[in-house]
Amino acid sequence: MIKKALLALLILPIVARAAEPEGEEEGVFLSLTRTQAALDDLPAQRTVVTRADLERSGAKNLADALESVPGAVFNRTGTVGSLASLRLRGVPTSNQVLILIDDQPLSGVAVQNVDLSQIPVGNIERIEVVRGGSSVLYGANAIGGVVNVITRRPAPGPVKTRLTTEWGSFFTQTYRGEIGKATDRQSVYVSAGRDLSEGFQKNGDSDGIHVTGRAGGRGAHGGVVLSVARIDNETGAPNGTPVPLGEWNGKREREASDPDNRVAQKITRARLSGDWMLGEWGTLLPSAFMSGHAYENFGGAFPSDHFERTAGGELRLRAVAGWTVGGSYERDTRTGSGGETPTHVANWALFAQQEWKAGPVGLTPAVRFDQHSDFGNITNPRLTAVFRATERWRFSASAARSFRAPTFLDLVYPGFSNPQLRPEVSWSYDAGLEWGGAHGRYARATGYFAKITDRIVADFTTGFVPYNRPRSELSGAELEAGARWGVLRARTSYAYSRSVGNSTTSSDYRPTRLAPRHVATEEILWETLSGWTWRNAVRYVHKQFSGDGETGSKLPSFTAWNMGLTKRILAARAWVSADNLTDKHYAESVGFSGFNPQPGRTFRAGVTIEFQD
Repeated sequence: MIKKALLALLILPIVARAAEPEGEEEGVFLSLTRTQAALDDLPAQRTVVTRADLERSGAKNLADALESVPGAVFNRTGTVGSLASLRLRGVPTSNQVLILIDDQPLSGVAVQNVDLSQIPVGNIERIEVVRGGSSVLYGANAIGGVVNVITRRPAPGPVKTRLTTEWGSFFTQTYRGEIGKATDRQSVYVSAGRDLSEGFQKNGDSDGIHVTGRAGGRGAHGGVVLSVARIDNETGAPNGTPVPLGEWNGKREREASDPDNRVAQKITRARLSGDWMLGEWGTLLPSAFMSGHAYENFGGAFPSDHFERTAGGELRLRAVAGWTVGGSYERDTRTGSGGETPTHVANWALFAQQEWKAGPVGLTPAVRFDQHSDFGNITNPRLTAVFRATERWRFSASAARSFRAPTFLDLVYPGFSNPQLRPEVSWSYDAGLEWGGAHGRYARATGYFAKITDRIVADFTTGFVPYNRPRSELSGAELEAGARWGVLRARTSYAYSRSVGNSTTSSDYRPTRLAPRHVATEEILWETLSGWTWRNAVRYVHKQFSGDGETGSKLPSFTAWNMGLTKRILAARAWVSADNLTDKHYAESVGFSGFNPQPGRTFRAGVTIEFQD
């Protein structure tokens, strides 16, 4: 039955008459080559999540926004504000997926473990995702891929103000305001918001405030932009439920394994970037950045706190004849309690890329050299090729080497660290086929294989000290398709992934933990000229296990069905929605104290109003 349902999800968009999703009509993609590249010139392993997608889905944070990405696997620990991480293509850890905001890594080379729940979607214009090894232009921690969050910019014209409020189950509330103004020479944009929720579990409440700002100016030969952001969040950390999975009924699993543990996070980011036209030489793109993350765990049995700071800069030249060359420097610093000695790591890099086209063939070779203060040098090449066979058919292939650096926890945490660690290294290979039909029908399919060596894992026989011993192999296939028939639109994504690896004690390859074989999504929209949109979205995730080799606790397969109705009235947009309509009782992650249950059926309603001077 499941196989038949998945097959139906895949066929529906292809047989209908369709239009490409909004955003892809713009015809450019930034994140794979770090230049404005035409979609026809890029490999198939890309996904765009547009502003319209975000509004229709009702996403609260970056984890919610990425649910339609092929093969995206989330480890959520609760509702709004609770820890959420992302893995792509079955990579063993979320530290192997690099998260960017406006082309700048959100974490550092040694500062990883990005919490997607702390990235609100209110000021996001679109999200670009590249699946597969991407260290060649971005550096460390991009073995599984890159997620580039591109923030909103005001359009030239009068001052625009946008106000949003939403209320939902578990006394969940959202309040957000935005104001922006732009001319040909200057632009200013500010957004602020607050998200509150009592949470599904006891001690699962959350209260978060976020503020972002962006100001820029342009002259005859270039411009400069300053972006700042501040996030302040406190949430309960129930650390799973003591109730066994078989006894969940929508109420019993709300009990908390730890009723007192709390987490507070304060995140600050700033970036100054510019562009300067050098005539026949091209465009110079300098940038400097800083981020700080204060983390405190309190109220529970193991209180702790630490502060991590990342600072650095980049100088990039987008030259004529398709060349991109540049260099970067970064310094990460960590201070903490519990006997930790303040420490830092530094990383500098040089990179170069050439975009070459001859008729229907396009080649993009690139290489990056990194020098890390702890483990030394590493070089990562990449080659992508695209062949436009006809106006509608395109073939692509790529080969890339990527790496993940050890984290501060791996290197210096007292009693649980190993300063001799080497980076994880991966070779990945992709082959893609893309078809675009009349009136925008499209389908993309990608097959991939990756091999990760020197994996960093904790050795349980020596007290959780990490070592470079195991290897992993990742292989699979991904599909995206979309279609429209009159007022109906359908979009599908599906991924099959095989993730296996050995361990510190055995050379046998076994399925890795928390790696579902199948992940599929389907979205069907009914849109009318009078402003009504009816959305149905289904997400299926295959079973997972908490231990390698399909051992430990089993997270059963689940299918979540969300439905929403939106109406546009002049400058306002109002909506009502119900998530998890079938009231499934399931979990997406497991911790030391048991499963982290997700809520059953929930409801929400809200309105956005836009004002223009």
